Amino acid sequence: MCKRIFKEQTLTDGDIPFYKIGTFGSEADAFITKELYEEYKEKYQYPEIGDILISASGTIGRTVEYTGEDAYFKDSNIVYLLNC
Repeated sequence: MCKRIFKEQTLTDGDIPFYKIGTFGSEADAFITKELYEEYKEKYQYPEIGDILISASGTIGRTVEYTGEDAYFKDSNIVYLLNC
């Protein structure tokens, strides 16, 4: 899902929470700029309200319903199911 975010693109404080496998479903410990978020959200796939996000590192783990908040999710370890 989404476009990969590299460590050098993250901030310790900022506009948009960036969730990785360790923070998914709890509090974000990294952030990205609003500009980067808007650029990636426009260019790449992004969940819609009601989609189910699933942590998928090793085995299926936590699930979270996407409710529309501005947030970004690590692409390789968090996948989502479309709510059709």
